[in-house]
Amino acid sequence: TTHYLHTDSWFHRNFPELHMRFCDAAAGVDAEHWGLLGAAPCAARLGRPVPRSIELHTVTQGGSLADDTHFDSGSLWTLDVMLATPGDDFDGGYLQTPERGTRHHHEFGHGDAAVFVSHKRHRVSPVTRGRRQVLVIEFWHGEERRCAHRCTTRWGGCDYGLLSSRQDRVERA
Repeated sequence: TTHYLHTDSWFHRNFPELHMRFCDAAAGVDAEHWGLLGAAPCAARLGRPVPRSIELHTVTQGGSLADDTHFDSGSLWTLDVMLATPGDDFDGGYLQTPERGTRHHHEFGHGDAAVFVSHKRHRVSPVTRGRRQVLVIEFWHGEERRCAHRCTTRWGGCDYGLLSSRQDRVERA
């Protein structure tokens, strides 16, 4: 399941220091490794990227993100923070990226973070036991979103709120 913690700025309001630390960490990794922000012609005009979405992903036994072509379209950076303890809370559920024709397993423990460019393809192997929980933050040049989904509207309002989200869940059930 996915919970959109950026809805109505909930995460930012309740954890402002942590919100800023995550923003600083993603920008710092970019400056140290990729330089995407510095190379972007719009960087001076738009400023530092902001969270597009802040999501809590909970995956239980048998769940995965099996799509080998998945990437975080429209975002600049993605930051994943492992909230569960691998081996204690769950088994399997490895973050995987294609590297030299194979799937590379990225192992990270409770509290560890991984930052990667959002256009990098990635997947999560099946969880074989327990419950895997990860905080996922995608950053972009646009407004920090408050709507109750992974928005594609960079600027201006979005009418997708909690009521729309609840109606969609009832219709899909």
